[in-house]
Amino acid sequence: MGRDPGAGAAVGLRIALTGFVTQVMNAPWLKFAGGLLLFWVALKLLIEQEEEERHVGEAHSLWRAVWIIVVADAVMSLDNVIAVAAAAKGSFALVVFGLIVSIPLVVAGSRFVMWLMDRFPVVVWAGAALLGSLAGGMIAHEAFVAERLGWIPHFDLVAQAVGAALVVIVGWLWDRRLDVRAGNG
Repeated sequence: MGRDPGAGAAVGLRIALTGFVTQVMNAPWLKFAGGLLLFWVALKLLIEQEEEERHVGEAHSLWRAVWIIVVADAVMSLDNVIAVAAAAKGSFALVVFGLIVSIPLVVAGSRFVMWLMDRFPVVVWAGAALLGSLAGGMIAHEAFVAERLGWIPHFDLVAQAVGAALVVIVGWLWDRRLDVRAGNG
């Protein structure tokens, strides 16, 4: 990591974003907004995977390629940060543990993860479902939502299951839509 300034920037960005998100996680409506953003990230993961399989875009200049990489890293950093913060549920020790586990995986294991995702598309779907589950849990813990729906038995687990299922169903419907457009439906 010492030789790659990009890896250092990625680590720094994740630490800064996680610190910020952890500090403001209890602000009103933030869990709800974070849950919706996490749903969007999970769906984007599935949608981009499906669209990339059908056509691969190309950067027309060096600066365009650099910009694509910077934006992708920022989005992936934010996705990672929100997922860690959501999974930690306010526990600083879990945030630290999540960063200790996730940063090396993202930085050092990215090629292996990409290989797994290319070889076994179910890994992408499982990751998106996990993000959907975390999103459902975040939304369930929003005070406004919990006050109105907290009476449902095991509401947290129900919200997580609904979140995971919602991401998988919408991703599958999007995939079917692309198949129909391509004439494969």
